[in-house]
Amino acid sequence: MKRRYSVLPLLVVLATAGAADSGKLLKRLDSGDSTERIEALRELGSVDPALARERAVQWLASQPEPGLRAAAARVLWDMKDAARPAEAALRGALTDSDEDTVYNAIGALDGLGVPDQELRDSRITLAQQGSDPFHVFYAARALYPDSALTLTQYLDACFGVANLIAEGGIDNTFTVGALRDDLFGQLGVLAKEQGQAGFDALVEAWPRESPPVRYQISRVLYSIPTEVGDPVRIAALLDTAPDDARGFVVSALGAYGAKAQPVLDVIIGHLGPEHEPDLRRTAASTLGRVADVPGDLDDMRKSGMWRNEVETRIAPALAKSVADDADAEVRKESAESLEKLKLWGAPAAPGIAGHIAAQTDLWARYALVHVCLWGARGDHPCARATLQAIADGDPDDAVRRDAREALLGKPET
Repeated sequence: MKRRYSVLPLLVVLATAGAADSGKLLKRLDSGDSTERIEALRELGSVDPALARERAVQWLASQPEPGLRAAAARVLWDMKDAARPAEAALRGALTDSDEDTVYNAIGALDGLGVPDQELRDSRITLAQQGSDPFHVFYAARALYPDSALTLTQYLDACFGVANLIAEGGIDNTFTVGALRDDLFGQLGVLAKEQGQAGFDALVEAWPRESPPVRYQISRVLYSIPTEVGDPVRIAALLDTAPDDARGFVVSALGAYGAKAQPVLDVIIGHLGPEHEPDLRRTAASTLGRVADVPGDLDDMRKSGMWRNEVETRIAPALAKSVADDADAEVRKESAESLEKLKLWGAPAAPGIAGHIAAQTDLWARYALVHVCLWGARGDHPCARATLQAIADGDPDDAVRRDAREALLGKPET
């Protein structure tokens, strides 16, 4: 059975002209099934807020059915400041035996501006003892970074709602969307702020958690500070990564620069034709970022082990993708990444010369002509005949202009 939740205020059903008056709604409040009674209380909130507040307080105090008590707290939450006379009743509901009632009472009191410190104990209880992943998550999220909860408890709260979303246990699409956003945000904060302990906890949780949780972890790997992250351990996650998580894992490696040298073959391997185009595009983009080319030309000219890796492994892999990949978008991404290598991509210039004009995408041609410009500065010029043809006949003014500049940069001998 799907459960109903709301992160945003519930839509109050508006009474149409000539619709039920307060008297009729009061009769509905006392008869019918629970769903009808709850709907009547919500409608009453739009017709007569004071009367609805009075009846909600009565339900909180004496209604034996938990669902009606929870609905009363929810209606008071939706009433916002109009619920202020019910603050005492809402405070009393913080010790209700029903978890949903407590959750809604916390929300209503928070909406009234009650200080977080006064709601802390109730949130801790909900986060530590709650059985509903939705309630546990929002209680933990509101508490963070309270030391009353451990890092494991914060993560478990996130993992619980990741599975809840995947199970389709929420029937409100707006709620699902908001929950996804809040989950992503909270996991991202944990990944960014928890340092080495956070990285270790995420990586160690990976093998024991479900594919939906692994997917959510993969989305925040890029938030982990590179000083505590380990590209070797991140790359190892690919062995058990769900298909929808592989791109995020590969992309996360792009921030590690020379630290990613031990897994460079893993990234390059994802350019292979056995992978889907989206994953090949991600790999091409990652190679452009992981190169971490210095911005200063003098620094680019300095020799070094990482420069050699970029020139002999990354640049040729991207050039091969430009020449061979069957997908135009992958070729474009590879061309743009090759351009980002600047002087370090110069050795690839001769190899891509014959493929520039074949690129159907303007920006791919533009990027590849820039590779030739850098090649001219690095003693690796493109073939003059190819550049001349582009300078004379490319349909784009900027590409023709830069091809002419490349020709003037350093003539081929």
